[in-house]
Amino acid sequence: MEQIKLDYSDIHFADNGKLKLLIIVGTRPEIIRLAAVINKKTNGAYLVAAINTLGVLYIVENGNTVKVTNHSNVDVKATFTYAAESGNTLTGAFTYDNSKTADSTGAVSLAKGVEGQVNAADYVTATLKLSGTPSNTMTDFTKVGTITVKITK
Repeated sequence: MEQIKLDYSDIHFADNGKLKLLIIVGTRPEIIRLAAVINKKTNGAYLVAAINTLGVLYIVENGNTVKVTNHSNVDVKATFTYAAESGNTLTGAFTYDNSKTADSTGAVSLAKGVEGQVNAADYVTATLKLSGTPSNTMTDFTKVGTITVKITK
């Protein structure tokens, strides 16, 4: 039987000054532990999202879009929020594809998956649009805010 890895002290990351997004998805408590270690070892150079799922749920980030696909055996709701970094005046709002709209709480409903029909899984792609005028002190790699994806039943 394979041993569960509990010691991540051998993990090393290159720091090239760019913000990186690392999304870890799994069904075990070790996922949360690994995310905490990566965040600590990189001094926050990686934006880590650790998701302990109820089943199989995929989250993919690409530029200003985040796609959530529900392959789990329960209906879920995905809530996307943007919080501006302190001192930043840019505001953000999400739009959704796949004929999805957010409810009054800001959550988008995703139906449970159907066994054997992987391509028919319900999904939503959220696109973040920033508005406002950036500060003249911003550089190419200035953190402007944080995107949070919350998955609930």
